[in-house]
Amino acid sequence: MKDRVKILLVQTANMNFGDEVIGANNDFLLRKAIGSRPCDILHYSISSRDIGQLKYVDAVVFAGGILKATNEKFWIYIPELIQEAQKLGVPVFLNGIGVEPAIPGDERSEALKEAVNLPVVKGISVRDDLDLLKSDYMVDPDIPLYRVTDSAVWSRWAYGIKVDKALKQSRRQIGVGIVRERLFADYGHPEMTRDKQIAFWTGVVRELEQKELPWVLFTNGDRNDELFADEILETIGHGEKLPTPRNADELVARISRMRGVIAGRMHSNIIAYALGVPSVGFVWNRKLRFWSERIGCPERFFSVEEMDPQRMVEVLEETLDRSMRVPLRIRMPSYRAVRKFVKKWCNVRPDRATAEDIDWSKYLVAVGMGGLELRYPATHSLEALTHALDAGYRNLHVDVRLTSDMVPVCISRWHEETFDHLNILTEKEGYQEALPFDTFSHAKWYQRFPTLAFEDFAKAVAASPKKKGLKIFLGVGKPSEEKFQLLLDCLQRQFDAGLLDQKQIILRVERRADALKAREVIPGLALMYHLVPKADTPWEEKCGKDLAWCKKNKVRFVSMNVRNYEGEIPELVRTYPARLYIFTYVKTERMEEAIRDGVPMVGSRYYDVSYLNRLTKE
Repeated sequence: MKDRVKILLVQTANMNFGDEVIGANNDFLLRKAIGSRPCDILHYSISSRDIGQLKYVDAVVFAGGILKATNEKFWIYIPELIQEAQKLGVPVFLNGIGVEPAIPGDERSEALKEAVNLPVVKGISVRDDLDLLKSDYMVDPDIPLYRVTDSAVWSRWAYGIKVDKALKQSRRQIGVGIVRERLFADYGHPEMTRDKQIAFWTGVVRELEQKELPWVLFTNGDRNDELFADEILETIGHGEKLPTPRNADELVARISRMRGVIAGRMHSNIIAYALGVPSVGFVWNRKLRFWSERIGCPERFFSVEEMDPQRMVEVLEETLDRSMRVPLRIRMPSYRAVRKFVKKWCNVRPDRATAEDIDWSKYLVAVGMGGLELRYPATHSLEALTHALDAGYRNLHVDVRLTSDMVPVCISRWHEETFDHLNILTEKEGYQEALPFDTFSHAKWYQRFPTLAFEDFAKAVAASPKKKGLKIFLGVGKPSEEKFQLLLDCLQRQFDAGLLDQKQIILRVERRADALKAREVIPGLALMYHLVPKADTPWEEKCGKDLAWCKKNKVRFVSMNVRNYEGEIPELVRTYPARLYIFTYVKTERMEEAIRDGVPMVGSRYYDVSYLNRLTKE
């Protein structure tokens, strides 16, 4: 629809779900302000640096973020987005941002200062120090500035939580929100050593038990928070830690059921406040002090020097079961600021780009069954499979390897990085030995998504109502001759059982002998040959020879990594009849360029068909 407004909502996408809560609340406020007007709000990860998306949208809204010149690279991400918006004439609003002091003479601070004063910036709202923004960054007096509360105070409404009598009566436990061990040192408090933190958290639990207040440990989802929370629980020797939240919805729902909260993460405290759950926190960063003063409860937030378990539990106990509401003066400023921007600047741009001629479902391949939530690539999980099919993918890239006890499972490789994503500790570096199936089957990707046996993948495909027309590129790596035979036998069993349709499978191999073997064992099986450079041979020469072999042996598909698709390779590939698949792209603009250059298939790390349709089409 030509009159559909498209807003790029820029947020931090990581495993601390407090940042996702900010994004969800900004989404809610934008939709509330837009009302009945047709719109698409496209959630964008600030660290993706995929600034090519801006040509397709009408406005950019930053959901939080911080003006600071040190860690987290906001001094890179914010300026490059605003500068691109300036080139295209896309209005920008920075909503509920934090502000850290500028560093005099520092080029990173100067980059932030220059960016926020560009004409395309149509407003800035600040969740903490508005005076600091004015003194350290602002030059243009015409840019509207607003002092607001963190947008997460709208969580009750954004997540549809009904805080009624039944919910309040069900609240029993005190949530103890653990933060990572390095947090204090990273924010200027090296005196808060690991041993002191363990003593603090165990002291909090001891005080709660003495007052007969049931407790449970939890985190906002960050992996390092989780690891330290596990260690704290082990030190305590009893009790419970909630499993890692799978998403922000789960985190918000959990906090809504708590009677009170003692937590280190700011957004654990803000979510609790929004849901009428009393909380006590500590100030490891100035933003928490601003938050405590903004809501009129500085006595509930303790400096690092004041962190005393007994006193903090006493303060929490004094607030338990009090009637708590979020006053209009706290939540309405953030909405009013968003509404002013939306009303004046969120209109369809006449020169907004489109890609109407691209059928993304035809070209896009879900690598590792597709990414999830802008942060989890290639999980090879049932969740990823379901999402990929629901989001319009018709091409799946699935990798299969054997466990140490020879069970085929969905995984790209046995490697140090893979083990890290499975939260399995190892002392080795680089490539690893395969895991036993029992160990693998009980692991979870990013502590959230259960692993998947290949047979269970086949069953899920067979049961899916969306399997018709699906193509599956099945990568097997470079297995030994014995293991390759086992993989082929397993694949044949899935065909014989009717779980997979041979016409839907394209087996991706990396050696010529494997291609010939596969054709011998399973006649008629479609093949894809993976093209890779060789150290002692020019890449163009190696690629040409491989393509000639594929043509001679009627191998209809070839693949290569995106970093190798350069120089003379594009023209070389066009001279052969094989269908090319390139992976893995992380930026939409490069995917579009490849497609317009004639590439038949591109692998996406995060973006799915549904997202790209909403982004690029009218």
